[in-house]
Amino acid sequence: MAEMRMSGAGDGPRRDGTPPPILRRTQGFEVPGGDAGAVRPWEEYNAATLIELSCTVPAAQTFRAREVNLQLDQVHLAHVTGTAHRVHRDRPMVDDRPGDAIAAYAALRGEVQVEHGGVRTVMRPGQMLICDVDTPFSGISGAACRNWW
Repeated sequence: MAEMRMSGAGDGPRRDGTPPPILRRTQGFEVPGGDAGAVRPWEEYNAATLIELSCTVPAAQTFRAREVNLQLDQVHLAHVTGTAHRVHRDRPMVDDRPGDAIAAYAALRGEVQVEHGGVRTVMRPGQMLICDVDTPFSGISGAACRNWW
């Protein structure tokens, strides 16, 4: 994987003496459009690069999604855009593939109904949810969405 050092005003070691972070090449994945069968490659990509999720699409709707991932030393970021869909991470999935991490979900466009830890809420642009990925959760976007994970 290609690596490059971040440059700019902060060149050189940090105040604590550690080197600047390494910026690794971004990875992207796109589902240009298709039926519910188009969801499976997206689920597989997420499981390999970010976190394992299950995804469903409303009946008779086309699923389109684009995800760009950036991995830093200990932080994985994903910028996701997509059509209406539901993602969830249920108890069997958590038990089979624990993530041992937290997820910070920031809504940028569209509303998302979220359930985590037995609490349901609606997230709107500008709001953020931080959750333990080893606790089941789900999110439903009823229209086009854009968010950061």
